[in-house]
Amino acid sequence: MLFFYRTLLLKFYILCGIIIIQQYIEVIKMKNQVAEDKKQLKENKADQNNVNVFTCPDCGAKLVHEGGCVFCPFCGYSECQ
Repeated sequence: MLFFYRTLLLKFYILCGIIIIQQYIEVIKMKNQVAEDKKQLKENKADQNNVNVFTCPDCGAKLVHEGGCVFCPFCGYSECQ
């Protein structure tokens, strides 16, 4: 009977360890995503400072020039000259 409880306790410890490792991996993934988002935000700010690059004021996507008009293919924002 004692062997059964020891085996059960060992399985419990292993399961807890696996859960902790999975949570740690999720935290690392979130930190990496935050770092990528910050990098993308810096790149977008650099693009906005560039005169030749136009971004949509509604969604932030790059605007497309066509027929004297500027429009956003994602949200439909339009600005005609």
